[in-house]
Amino acid sequence: MKEAGFEGDKIWTRNFKLPLGTWAAEKKWKEVGAFNRASCESGLEGYGLYLGTQVLGWEVEDLKVLFGRMREGLAERRWHVYYPW
Repeated sequence: MKEAGFEGDKIWTRNFKLPLGTWAAEKKWKEVGAFNRASCESGLEGYGLYLGTQVLGWEVEDLKVLFGRMREGLAERRWHVYYPW
């Protein structure tokens, strides 16, 4: 922002820890986590199949097994997974 010419105290950042799954205690973050999990699960095969087959050279069947294990991990409420945003 400063390189673009903006100055002063108007430049600031704010970071959030976005939960992945419904493990959060607060209702708001539980809902955010549910949407994040759904988004992650729905995009898993779309992104993963291309990268896995075209870039890494894996077989589709092996990737589907991996995706199944990843979905199991995403459903695990004991793991408090989040990512910064």
